[in-house]
Amino acid sequence: MVTMTQNITTNPIKLSQPAGAALAFLGIKGSVPLWYGSQGCTAFAKVLFIQHFREPVPFQTAALNQTDVVMGGDGNLIEAVDNLRNDAAFIGILTTGVTETSGADMGAVLKTLRERHPDIKIASVNTPDFEGSLETGYAGACESVIKTLVRPRSAPRRRQVAVLP
Repeated sequence: MVTMTQNITTNPIKLSQPAGAALAFLGIKGSVPLWYGSQGCTAFAKVLFIQHFREPVPFQTAALNQTDVVMGGDGNLIEAVDNLRNDAAFIGILTTGVTETSGADMGAVLKTLRERHPDIKIASVNTPDFEGSLETGYAGACESVIKTLVRPRSAPRRRQVAVLP
C-alpha cells in the first residue's frame, strides 16, 4: 500500500477557455486581448502568463461590476474598445463566465463596435470558463481570427494547404 504525504494542488486557470483564447490573440502582432468580464476574471490568467513568459502581458478588461452584470455591460465593452483604438491594430474580445451567464449578446455588440471603429480589426469568441479547456479556447480564437481577417477567394487554389501551428 502506498501512502501519500503531500497535498495535491491544482490550478484550474491553467485549463480555462478564456486563457487559451487570450494566448491565441497574443500571437497576433499589434493585438490586445480584451476580456469581457470583471477585473477578477483577468487577474489569475495574467499572473499565470507573467510568471510563465517572465514579461508583462497586455490584457485589458471591460471591468464589469455587479450592476453592469445585471443591467448589461455593453457600454463598458464599447468604452474599453474606444480607449484601445489608438494602441491596438487588432482587438480580440473574449467572454468570461460572468458575461456568458448573464447572456451578453456578442453579435449585437460586435456589430456596433465594427460600425464605430471600421479601421480596427475586431474578433470575438465565446469562451465561458465553466466549460471547455485551454485548447478549446485557443481553437475558438483561431477560428474567429480566420473569419475576421481572411477574405474568401472566388476560386480556390489547388494543392495549397494552410498550416496553423
